[in-house]
Amino acid sequence: MKKYLLGITAILIAAAVVAFTQKPAKDAFDTRYFRYLDEDDMDFNTLKTPASWDEITLPATGCDEGDLPCIVSVDNLTDYGGSYSPGVIDEVDFARFLELQGSTNAADYVTGEHQESSKESID
Repeated sequence: MKKYLLGITAILIAAAVVAFTQKPAKDAFDTRYFRYLDEDDMDFNTLKTPASWDEITLPATGCDEGDLPCIVSVDNLTDYGGSYSPGVIDEVDFARFLELQGSTNAADYVTGEHQESSKESID
């Protein structure tokens, strides 16, 4: 009897370990918006600096279409970690994302199809 009890306990422990180590499935398609803060400077070093960006919940800005990127949208951004935001996706991860693309691709990203035009909210 003791032998069977130990076997069942071992199976339950193994099942619990597997259940807790599985990554949860992504629930929904996630789009995040980042506002570019420095209107006068858009070189690669400022693009890859987290302080140059502010994560916002809605694409609302006073900028006109064609201006420097005021709001950029990104889908399913990866959490690149880091000491400031482990486990949290934010502007640190967006800046790292741009850095990994390199200077030309990062500039194209924030001025191309991912740039949001002006969408002022009406109060």
